[in-house]
Amino acid sequence: KLYDTILKPILTEFEKDCTNKTGNCKLPFVSYRFTERTNADASSTSASIKGPTIILEWKKEEGDTSIAKAKAVGDNNAHTSNVEAWSDVISFVKTILTFVHERIFLKRESLCHIMGQVLFGGTTSSSTHSSLMSSLSLDNIMGGSLHGKYDGPLMKQMVNVSWETCIPSSSLPASDLCSTLDVIKKMMRKHTDDFERDVLERGFLSSPETSSNEVCTEDEQKHLDELILPLSDIARNYERKYAEKRRLRILSDGRNLLLKNDYHNTVEVGVDVSKKRNNGEGYKDDPTEDNGMTLFVLHKSAISKVASDLMTLCRHAMDESVDCSKFIGDPAVSTSLSLLSPTLYRTARELLDLFRAIIPTAHGSEISTIPRTAAVLHNDCVYFAHHMLTFGHEYKEKFSGGNNVLRQMCTFVDLVPPFRELADRTMGGMIERQKIQILEIVGSRISDFRLSLRSNEDVLEWSEAQTALTAGLYHIRHLSQAWRTILSEDVYGRAMGNLVDTLFCLYLDQVMKAPEISLTACHFVSATFRDATRGSAELFDPVSLEGGMNIGRERCGLWERFTAVSLFMDMSLADINLALAEGVFRSVTGPELSSLIKAVFDESEKRSMLLQALTSQQ
Repeated sequence: KLYDTILKPILTEFEKDCTNKTGNCKLPFVSYRFTERTNADASSTSASIKGPTIILEWKKEEGDTSIAKAKAVGDNNAHTSNVEAWSDVISFVKTILTFVHERIFLKRESLCHIMGQVLFGGTTSSSTHSSLMSSLSLDNIMGGSLHGKYDGPLMKQMVNVSWETCIPSSSLPASDLCSTLDVIKKMMRKHTDDFERDVLERGFLSSPETSSNEVCTEDEQKHLDELILPLSDIARNYERKYAEKRRLRILSDGRNLLLKNDYHNTVEVGVDVSKKRNNGEGYKDDPTEDNGMTLFVLHKSAISKVASDLMTLCRHAMDESVDCSKFIGDPAVSTSLSLLSPTLYRTARELLDLFRAIIPTAHGSEISTIPRTAAVLHNDCVYFAHHMLTFGHEYKEKFSGGNNVLRQMCTFVDLVPPFRELADRTMGGMIERQKIQILEIVGSRISDFRLSLRSNEDVLEWSEAQTALTAGLYHIRHLSQAWRTILSEDVYGRAMGNLVDTLFCLYLDQVMKAPEISLTACHFVSATFRDATRGSAELFDPVSLEGGMNIGRERCGLWERFTAVSLFMDMSLADINLALAEGVFRSVTGPELSSLIKAVFDESEKRSMLLQALTSQQ
């Protein structure tokens, strides 16, 4: 009841007042005025109490006293004022425990020790205490306190409140960082050491090596004085705790950025390399054209706003790390503070690990099913990999301080392969998924197309082939609309070329395996293939058909083969012989061309001579 009705509400109220919604500290100076009075009329208090009762009352004081106390802190810094306000709360807890020790338990160490173990935790080597606590049924509420942990409810809450309110989570100016932390550390040590020494002396806490019933030797008493409890651990290692909290705050900001922001919002990055194709001209306005760095330019594409903001946060962490690097090797600065710069460098790397861990998990379903989301993640990974190549070099020379190992070890190059692997796996998996969908859309409709080519008139299979081609091109065109504004020109071209090759392959496979092709079927195949190449060319260049054809020829591995078969269907044997000399069928193998000739042309002397010529060339 002491903790639940008095101590816990005070600590909770202080933490709530001290930290607003944005996490910035206020100046909640509040002091408590205690009065102790004796009530001679016991009957008015409880019928079971005989004699006078002692009552402890307190009143919260704010206003002029708070303002005066705030000015006494010094520069009225929000962080130092929070520590001063925290000292008021510690003083309140100390006063309550003193009243319990002197007025309620009458300085009986056994009772104080039991209560201390309930509130603070800790251990005792005295079997008397253990048996007494068992007889009082305190084992369950003690939790892990009987096993040597200072994890009682009051200790845990005081440590948590101290962590949340007295350690800045925001970045402090590097010029004043050392002095500010030193001032806060001294204030924290004074308040916490006094408090813990008081509760130790009153028997609420005891050293694990000594029993409360034993007389301490001089060495044991010295150890008792130097005993570091969880609360004083924060004060004595304040610089290290500050570095740890800065790391956690940055990682928390990164995590919130990745989880709470809309991943579908994109921003444009990179250089428009399409200018290089205009009339054979290079990058007129690109300074990298003259120094041989064109290959290392990030091509124009769209990345998520989340990735852009995370990279900015990563840069801020590295900038802060550089600013704090001057403390490394400085004999006037504590070792813990010299670890701040390496900690922030590690935090910058961990932000990038957070991206690879959170985004594929949080958006896994969309990444595997929605082409645009997969393309955005691919671009994000390419964007990070591109910057990681030079990110370490960008900051390496900025680090200062004596014996600064960060200058030799600062690198992000090792993060490039994981990002590239994730990019390839994401986009490659989506392309494979689209290939399967094209196979389902087109392949099932043209499964009997090769057998229908012997017909001399239109049949149902021909109409199905045209419908399948229209559906396949429509599907790829839909992907084009999703990817054209997201992917870079190079990646978009290769992705479209891969899918167009899948469509071409389905039709080529049917035609090449046809046992017999009529003259009417030849004209139909030629027209269908021409429609396929025109429709595919629009995917690469919706403005110019010729430009689209040229790009398609460059991006599609089966483009020339598909075009050659289309031309073959309208040729005579003499035309085929001439085209062979001109290299029109260089993308078609000899056996494949022989099979087409046998399927299209009847037995004749010219056909035999042409087949014999193809056989001899093989």
